[in-house]
Amino acid sequence: MSCKELHTATCENSQMDFYLRILHGIKAYIHLIDREFRIRWANTTGTRCGTHDLTGINGKYCYEIHLHRTSPCSDCPVRRVFDSHRSHTIERWILLPDGSQKCFEVRVYPIFDQSGKTAYAIKMGLDVTDRKLASEKHTQYVEKLETTLKESTERKHSYGSGSENRKRTFSLTKREIQILRLVAEGLSNNEISLNLAISPHTVKTHVTHILDKVGVTDRTQASVLATRLGII
Repeated sequence: MSCKELHTATCENSQMDFYLRILHGIKAYIHLIDREFRIRWANTTGTRCGTHDLTGINGKYCYEIHLHRTSPCSDCPVRRVFDSHRSHTIERWILLPDGSQKCFEVRVYPIFDQSGKTAYAIKMGLDVTDRKLASEKHTQYVEKLETTLKESTERKHSYGSGSENRKRTFSLTKREIQILRLVAEGLSNNEISLNLAISPHTVKTHVTHILDKVGVTDRTQASVLATRLGII
């Protein structure tokens, strides 16, 4: 090997070590998987599954390690990447060795060889359990809220089909309806303040009046009720 070739190889190895150090420091599990679905490399997080040590997983099948299967599943994201040569993302609940379950956002990216064929896949897994549970809890809350509001309005009020009748029922001003619409879009008081060029204190006062007029206790309830009744 010439001095130039040796220098080039040394630089490439140094660069590879640098990249591997970065990957080892990422708090997501990362696996390099070949076309036989064998794990060829894993970062530090990728060698653990919860509290379970997975040291020595190199050379083992990915579906065997995480899903306890004897073959890839039908919706395997790694298979899809090898077939389509495109990245793929899914969410998946995984049973951990301690019996608990976690939801992971799994992102898989193709690595091409010189001929343009997908030779390997990089799989990254992010623990999104807390986010998933929070989202499901919020969905259940909104569904329960809609049911409660529907029963409440059917029991206590008789609403006409015209918007004027609904406005008289709640006595909302044009400004309050405008603010309620922005609340329903998810804007904070500060964002509404900037949007309408009024002070945050004024927005807060309007929101308090809105909640009192429509007879609910929080912004989500007000948004759901206003949407169902066609006020916004």
